[in-house]
Amino acid sequence: MKNDLTCAVVRDLLPSYIDKLTSEETNRAIEQHLEGCEDCRKALAAMQGEGGPAAEENRAEPKEIDYLKKVRTGTWKRVIAGIVAAAFVFCAGAWIKVHRIGNMMDPSAVNITRVVVSGDTVAVAGNFKDKSLGVTHADMLLKEDGVLEIAYRAAKKDGKDNEFDFVAQGEGYGNVQEIRMGDRLVWYQGVLIDEQVSDVYNARHAYVGDMPANGALARALGIQETIGSYENELSTAEEPYGWTFYSEKDFTSQELAVIRQEVLRDAAVLLACVDNLGWVEFQFANGTNIKLTAEEATAIRNTDIKKEASDPLRLLCLMKDWPQPIYYTETTGN
Repeated sequence: MKNDLTCAVVRDLLPSYIDKLTSEETNRAIEQHLEGCEDCRKALAAMQGEGGPAAEENRAEPKEIDYLKKVRTGTWKRVIAGIVAAAFVFCAGAWIKVHRIGNMMDPSAVNITRVVVSGDTVAVAGNFKDKSLGVTHADMLLKEDGVLEIAYRAAKKDGKDNEFDFVAQGEGYGNVQEIRMGDRLVWYQGVLIDEQVSDVYNARHAYVGDMPANGALARALGIQETIGSYENELSTAEEPYGWTFYSEKDFTSQELAVIRQEVLRDAAVLLACVDNLGWVEFQFANGTNIKLTAEEATAIRNTDIKKEASDPLRLLCLMKDWPQPIYYTETTGN
């Protein structure tokens, strides 16, 4: 086969030949020329050897690869270091938050066991229901109306400092009339008010037709704990307005005899806490009905039942000493 390729053309094609970019036909022509041309064979060898351009490219490529590897490795190291540092900061912040700063406590999570008001000093002692918590901070704010507002922050301390006894002192503290934690009434005119009494007192309302308010009052009083699951019905077509509870629990006569006074107490509290409520009735599956009217509750207590929730102390006494009043009667003027 005749080969018309000149040395100049072959040497121009050699870089592409070395990189395998030429066609099969061109490769055969280059190789045929190389067989008979020593100078072109030397040129090919030089290009493929250490002194040629291909060798220079081959040497440069590993250097570039090594550099890129170093860049990528350094970048990943910085990324990993940043992630580790961020995780450390987050964990340290979380630990400080949980074990040092703590969270504001919901009033329902706090037991107040003692309040002493003497001169210009008020001392409030208690503990947290969660025994793993310890107090980290207490706030006391005295308002002009004699209401002292208190709040506590607690953190995980494995039971240490679970009990607290904080003292506030200064002008006006001797005039404290009540102490509150949020909506919860803690202390009123020298008497500790327990959580249930506070909840019931806060749930008082004017109209028995207000079912959401009725539900809040029944929950605060614990009606379901007394009679089990129930349905209820209002009688508001004409006065006196009534409220009937239908217990779904199958009580025996003996069980009802045991809870009778508790049921009557709950009825009296409902009558005291709903302004226009005239009677309350509990109906049970065995046919027993327990009903109490406002007039009957007034006669039992020897005081107007509607006044028995007029302040926290009267409500406390109604809830704790039913059926006979211990502290309040109409004749005392309290």
